[in-house]
Amino acid sequence: MKNRKEVIKKAFCDLNKKGNFVLFSSANLWLQGIDIKPSDIDILSDDGGVNNAAIFFGSKVEKNEQFGYLETEIEIDGEEVHIVSNSNDPLKVKMMIETVEQDVLGETIRCATLQYELKFYKKIDRDKDKKKIILLEEACKNE
Repeated sequence: MKNRKEVIKKAFCDLNKKGNFVLFSSANLWLQGIDIKPSDIDILSDDGGVNNAAIFFGSKVEKNEQFGYLETEIEIDGEEVHIVSNSNDPLKVKMMIETVEQDVLGETIRCATLQYELKFYKKIDRDKDKKKIILLEEACKNE
């Protein structure tokens, strides 16, 4: 498996030409210095971006029936990458607008802010994310 930063750079180098994409979830937290070990890479876009990514990578688009968003899953150098749409979720729409830029090995990557990540994790309220919430609350206090 290649370095996670190399995979993020590779994904965004290709995706930035296909639409509007933002890194979010645990890989974003990790990239912004939160002590988290991501199990995959999650990228947020709109429906058109998800469809464009699926065409480019030759993957299948699926609709999450419970929440109504689109998703495509790809693998880059052994890393699982999920590209999901912001459909039907005003918080995810705001995560796409209010972003911070990170330099990843020379590629500019748009990332969700830690404040919006905190709102997102509190909203989805999963037991497995309790540590992330605590770490994000601490990081947001120090900004």
